[in-house]
Amino acid sequence: MERDLALATVRNMRRLLPLELPGAMLLAIALAGRVPTAHLIGWVMLVVVDVVRGFFRRRHDVAWFEAGNSVRRWTRRAVPHGIWFGVTWAALPVIALGSGDGAASNVSLLVVVAIGGLLSGTSVVRFHYLGMMIGLTLPTAAAILVVGGDYRLVAVLGVAYMGLMMGMQARLAAALGDALVLKHVNVSLAEQLASEHALAQAANDQLSQLNTHLTHRASHDPLTGLANRSLALDTLATAVLGAAPDAMVAVLYADLDGFKPINDTHGHQVGDHVLVAVARRLAAVVNGDDLVCRLGGDEFVVVVRGLARRVDAEGIGERLRHAVDVPLAIDGLTLQVGLSIGVALTDRPCVAKDLLRVADDALYEVKHSGRGRVLVAPTLRPAPLQAARRS
Repeated sequence: MERDLALATVRNMRRLLPLELPGAMLLAIALAGRVPTAHLIGWVMLVVVDVVRGFFRRRHDVAWFEAGNSVRRWTRRAVPHGIWFGVTWAALPVIALGSGDGAASNVSLLVVVAIGGLLSGTSVVRFHYLGMMIGLTLPTAAAILVVGGDYRLVAVLGVAYMGLMMGMQARLAAALGDALVLKHVNVSLAEQLASEHALAQAANDQLSQLNTHLTHRASHDPLTGLANRSLALDTLATAVLGAAPDAMVAVLYADLDGFKPINDTHGHQVGDHVLVAVARRLAAVVNGDDLVCRLGGDEFVVVVRGLARRVDAEGIGERLRHAVDVPLAIDGLTLQVGLSIGVALTDRPCVAKDLLRVADDALYEVKHSGRGRVLVAPTLRPAPLQAARRS
């Protein structure tokens, strides 16, 4: 808070700085002929020095605080500069009183009182303000006491007015301090809310990622990353609802040939590597709209939609079989597996498990008649689903 008060003082003084020299020039013109010209010129030059000094000083002060330096050290250095400012403007009533001109003396005293009131709302750092007021009032009061006469009453009133301004300044500083405290509370609260919002957003993102991860694990095989039986049945159930003569749905039920001896001889780790390699080859053959699934063990299913001819399904099966026939290089071993495939097609809506059962039966026939080939079962044409339900 002290840093904010000091920085507010510096910025307020910077706003008043451009008015100092023009104000001094106007006063010098107004007092010309009533106060010795040499004295006025000397006082204006003193103001010029104060303005130049203040310009560089204020710019240095802003950089000082922005660099995070101590407020107390700034206050100790700022008080002498405040006294200098006060003395500069106190020189005006001193030379006016010394001239013996009543009007000039009254004008200069009013200027001093006005500056004192202006400073009460400008400097909100107490010691800096007191330094300026001391520099402003003591020389003026001394000059009045030395000259004597009617100005002693003015001196008493001026000192009382300065005391009132000091009290107002203290209350202003306290009020501004309370406002700055409230500002810091608001800023801290806003930062806390922003931090809590960021934490909540991060937690929500983590929950979303966890939900995505759990959903993926529930529908995919953990070893190969392919869809599992559950997702295969759901996808097939959706696909067969759109089956039509010009957009048939095919299920290719595949089983590896020669996998069990590899698994028994080289162990499950090598067997897992074989399954992963085979899964990648199968996924590379099919289109993006088709689905490759691992049902478990060494059994795979491929769901294909939008086929126009039976021969297209057989062609896909042959490409899958040839992709798997290529020898595998795993852990320094060259391993060979084959693929037997049973294919079932439908050109009308049906029950997904029925289509999968037909493909499984075709695969069973392949496995028991030589293996390593593709067998396409007759197209499944069940009764319309509505009729089946009524029966």
